[in-house]
Amino acid sequence: GTGDIMDVDCRARILSPIVDMSFAPNGRFLACFTQSSVLTVISTSFETKVLDFDTSEGSSSPPADMKWCGEDSVVLHWKNLGVLMVGPYGDWLRFPFEYTDNLHILPEIDCCRVVTDSSLEILQRVPPATALLLRIGSIEPSAMLLDACDAFEAGSPSSDEAARAITKTGMLVNAIETCTEA
Repeated sequence: GTGDIMDVDCRARILSPIVDMSFAPNGRFLACFTQSSVLTVISTSFETKVLDFDTSEGSSSPPADMKWCGEDSVVLHWKNLGVLMVGPYGDWLRFPFEYTDNLHILPEIDCCRVVTDSSLEILQRVPPATALLLRIGSIEPSAMLLDACDAFEAGSPSSDEAARAITKTGMLVNAIETCTEA
């Protein structure tokens, strides 16, 4: 039936004992921090490993706190080291909160709040459409349209050529939709 409990051996997916864990807000993923300082994200069915991220270069001890930031990033906090945000493809950002005595991570549905004695910060993963649009050197149609717009506003004659190039590829509608989404 639907309430059956199944014992799953996940030792092949998580190679070291787990010292901390946190479920994603949507319940589909589980972040596990292991004794060997590896953040492992796996599906809650335990069938798919999504990510292994080694933090041992920064610290050999487990984080003081580990929470989800939205549904696809994990935020970890070590006292005197700061906050580490790890994205779904292993991309990461470190936020220095070294001289903070009290720090709390509060997960939200689309972000997380980092509360200290003196500040409140909101961390949020850059949405994919915005990343495509604003990535340096991007040749995505949306980025080319934004470049054409900037050239037009600057009075450059190259703006017309850039806009026509996007139209010729048949990607103008896609470029406009991505710009609007971003």
